[in-house]
Amino acid sequence: MHGISLGLLAGPGRGVFGDPPSATARPVLSNVLSTPGSGSGFAALRLSLFRYSTAPLPAIPRIVLDASASSSYLLGSLPAVAAVQAHAHAPSTRRAREAAMLEFEGWLLGRASGVSAHSCTPEHVLIYMERHWVSTHRGRAAGGRPSPSSVLTHLSLLSGGFELYGRKGPWTEDTPRGNPCESTDVRLYRRGYGRQAGAGGYQERSARPLSYDKFAQLCRYLLNAAPSTAGIEEACLYRDLLCYQFMWHTTTRGHDCGRLRLSDLRDPANSSSAYSRYPLPLPLLGTPLTAFPTLVVSQLGTKTYQGRRAPARDLAPAPVTSQCFVRCLAVYLKLCSEGGWAVGDWLFRPLRADRRGFEERAMSTSDLNYRLRRHLEQAGLGEGETCHSFRRGSLQHARATGAGLDALLQLAQMRSVGTLRRYLDPDRHLEPSAVEAE
Repeated sequence: MHGISLGLLAGPGRGVFGDPPSATARPVLSNVLSTPGSGSGFAALRLSLFRYSTAPLPAIPRIVLDASASSSYLLGSLPAVAAVQAHAHAPSTRRAREAAMLEFEGWLLGRASGVSAHSCTPEHVLIYMERHWVSTHRGRAAGGRPSPSSVLTHLSLLSGGFELYGRKGPWTEDTPRGNPCESTDVRLYRRGYGRQAGAGGYQERSARPLSYDKFAQLCRYLLNAAPSTAGIEEACLYRDLLCYQFMWHTTTRGHDCGRLRLSDLRDPANSSSAYSRYPLPLPLLGTPLTAFPTLVVSQLGTKTYQGRRAPARDLAPAPVTSQCFVRCLAVYLKLCSEGGWAVGDWLFRPLRADRRGFEERAMSTSDLNYRLRRHLEQAGLGEGETCHSFRRGSLQHARATGAGLDALLQLAQMRSVGTLRRYLDPDRHLEPSAVEAE
């Protein structure tokens, strides 16, 4: 693990394992950061703020250790700290970053003798990108080159990797320990690559928006297919139907939909508490719509609201049964409970390999997209839609039925009007030639 200064923890007179320094003798923060052997940079700042706050020091039992035992104790504690830090990013992000850095370091080993990720410059990064990466990774730009967004993503992964190596801040000739991806040369390359691809006829494509009519047809198809199945297959159909209803009614991304937890459904009278009035009433023939509750969803840890709950949104009973999240949820929860796969945490779970139960994990975007393509094809509705098609289609439908920009920003939980306008563009998913033909 990089960036932790053992010198600051165990420097002379710090008293980490002995008597703590007196409150009156605490050094000034600026002096701590400049003391030789105390480390430097943000790691030292974090530790200094922790050790030298104005609050009284807690009484910590004295542990007498010699220098060797002290060093062993500190070094032995680092894996536990690293295990916590590993959760700072999603597993998929960590894997992608590790793969990007391994590929770059492998290239350095064979093409730049004596240079490593700790010592490379922006020139090494750019030569690697142009002479190796763009020629070995196929994409949709001219000549089969990667798209500008793919190049941006890969450079972002490398930048994150350099940060973990302790290379933070802009790279300049005066700060050669800075992040090579945060340099003028890399920014120019990224911008030039995008313009060059655009001049060659490339245009970034968005997901094909799902129309309301197709959404309604898909929901009817799944609800009508459910009675012809039984057991876990029926539960899977209701699970998929709920995913599509949830993504449409809330404009939630596929990644966030797959990670929805039962505890993300909140009490309408007190959104700080999870909803608890289960079981929900079943949609029996003749049951009035008013018998079903309005649920409140406030999801923990979405893409936009990481580490906290997203703003609450209502999920009211819909007049059309096949589009009603609340009524279908009641059936789904009952099927799971009776089948021995009761929902405890993740609301939407993938099937186990033996198809006799569900894995206790969230559904991935790949899981959701695979099921969506299959259902659309079986229903004769498929035109290349993905989970993101619900988000674009729902926002466009809301705009077409009179919603203003403020209401749409709130619905999508977006902050940027520019981003929203891209979602509202009905032709953004089309190839340039197809747009021009219209």
